[in-house]
Amino acid sequence: MSKDFLKKRYEKLISNGDDKIEQRISEIENYPNKIAELKEKTYKKLDNSQLAELFNLAAKLGYMRDRKKAYLGKAVEFRNIILEEIISRKAISKDELKYYILEEIKTLLLNNSKLSSVEIDKRSQGVYIEHVSSFNSGDMAREKYFGIVNVKNEDKDILNSRKGVCASPGKVTGKARVCLTFEESNNLEKGEILVTYGTDFDFMNAILKSSGIITEEGGILSHASVISRELNKPCVIAYQGITKIIKTGDIIELDAEFGSVKIISSIEEDSSKNKNNIIGVYDLTTNVDSSEMGNKAYNLSKLYRLNYNVPEAYFLGISFFENLLKNENKYDDYIKYLNDIKKYKNNIYEIIETINLPKELFHKLDFKNNTYAVRSSSPNEDGEQKSFAGQFVTELFCNSEESISKGIRNCWKSLLGVGLEEYQNNNLFMKFGGIILQKMIVADFAGVMFTKNPVSNNKDCIIIESCKGVASKLVDNIVVPDRYFINEDTLEIIDSIAKNDIPVELIKKLALIGKELEQEYKIDVDIEWACKDGIIYLIQCRPITT
Repeated sequence: MSKDFLKKRYEKLISNGDDKIEQRISEIENYPNKIAELKEKTYKKLDNSQLAELFNLAAKLGYMRDRKKAYLGKAVEFRNIILEEIISRKAISKDELKYYILEEIKTLLLNNSKLSSVEIDKRSQGVYIEHVSSFNSGDMAREKYFGIVNVKNEDKDILNSRKGVCASPGKVTGKARVCLTFEESNNLEKGEILVTYGTDFDFMNAILKSSGIITEEGGILSHASVISRELNKPCVIAYQGITKIIKTGDIIELDAEFGSVKIISSIEEDSSKNKNNIIGVYDLTTNVDSSEMGNKAYNLSKLYRLNYNVPEAYFLGISFFENLLKNENKYDDYIKYLNDIKKYKNNIYEIIETINLPKELFHKLDFKNNTYAVRSSSPNEDGEQKSFAGQFVTELFCNSEESISKGIRNCWKSLLGVGLEEYQNNNLFMKFGGIILQKMIVADFAGVMFTKNPVSNNKDCIIIESCKGVASKLVDNIVVPDRYFINEDTLEIIDSIAKNDIPVELIKKLALIGKELEQEYKIDVDIEWACKDGIIYLIQCRPITT
């Protein structure tokens, strides 16, 4: 519950006057006696000893549940006191300490050993723990999660056949807000219907502002059930699959008494007319010059037209960002700040963080079934003279509007060249760059391929590096890759260092693709690839510049 809400609630309470406050205190104190009287009357009406015993058991369970919450609240209070003491003694921020596991807190106290800022940043992106000895953070965590989780497709027809359980009766029509995390619930606006997996006290702000609640999980005594009854809000629980059917912005009818949900109008249908009208947004079928959407996007579009398997992608061109700035009258300030990028870096960042991204852009993306990589695509990047490899930002496994927005803004900042001043001295400084929103391939194997040896410059040898899973951990030097040396003429493997049982036929198919693309581009190329279920996908292709 937010401080502002508590303040308003306190002010409203005080405005009622002392008599009202005393009356309310008296009502609360007398509540147990009142409930006991009501129970006694109910039991007499029932005249059934077995039902009375069941009711007593339910009452005891409810009491124990409330006591458990009280004990938990007390435990949290003492935990916070201990954490505040650790923060004070070890000069560590609260935001950093929340990413420590218990053993690491112990090491911090005994040895003053802190997690690196790099690891803290990775954990802020996500953590996946398989067991005590397997702790993954950042991209590795997201790869593990999306490689294991099964995304089950749901069809809107289930709304006609499937129902939830009524937790609090009532009927309401309004705009849906799908919140898969409590952070997303902070975006809920007054009167919207909250759609989520389940709720806890972190969702209280959203629940108070909502006109109704729908959850996939929970029972009659779940958090959403109890709170909705107290607030007299319509609530349906245990509606399996609802978060995959309803989209934020859909106008829906919630009839809690019957556990039913109907879509009155779909945000997808409403936005379909404008779906392709966003200035500067392209797909793989678009033949647009690299000066508009950058070399990386241009190369992907070319690979697609050459009939190679390329993951579904959308490209945000330079005109997309120019148009955003002009629509909000920020273009002139933006250009002015670029004249002294070191001095006005924070001003530039503020513009990028506060610019509004069009909702129609997100409607193009299928978050129910896919995750996405957000990649830079500058006209400076992946050129024949310099590749700028690793100098720009890539955000992997983005699966929500929030994560895509964050990825776009981070890529935009990196495209400006902030922190790349040394490179800018010798290269054309671009005011804007393109960005790629590319469907993630949760690969069985992935890697990179060079159609010449970049170290010895041997043009007769194709080198393929590979690893299990996505290629980011190979590119970031997290794992030691398998390495294959292939004769370009015969496509025979002449040497290898292999541990991951990657099929030899896959290596030969890759080598053939590399040979074909070298002939097509008429230059030695560096290719990132991924293989899923035996299908080879090309993630990017660029000239070798070293």
